[in-house]
Amino acid sequence: MAKLRYDTVREIPYSPEQLTILSDNLQSMDMLYSLGQLICSGPDPIRLAQVRDVIETVITGRKYQVILLRSQGKTFAEIALLLEISKSAVQSHHRQAVRRVRRALGLEAAA
Repeated sequence: MAKLRYDTVREIPYSPEQLTILSDNLQSMDMLYSLGQLICSGPDPIRLAQVRDVIETVITGRKYQVILLRSQGKTFAEIALLLEISKSAVQSHHRQAVRRVRRALGLEAAA
């Protein structure tokens, strides 16, 4: 039986609320802040509702599962074990889901 192994790279999961705050702060800042400073302010409820709506309507299938599990604090390695897919597949689904959300919110141009 193969021994399960987790990567030693530290993954920091953020909730959708924290990602919204981070995204808004990164767009509006004129100077560099630490991540702790960026995430301390409260979320904009309208922006948060937009992000949730986009995630629920635009993201489906594995991408939705990955985003949901990441929002619950799971690492890529844990999600890979839960969904019985490779860690690189999880990372790919996550990257594609984030791109779709950013495009739907008008933060990224379509390819």
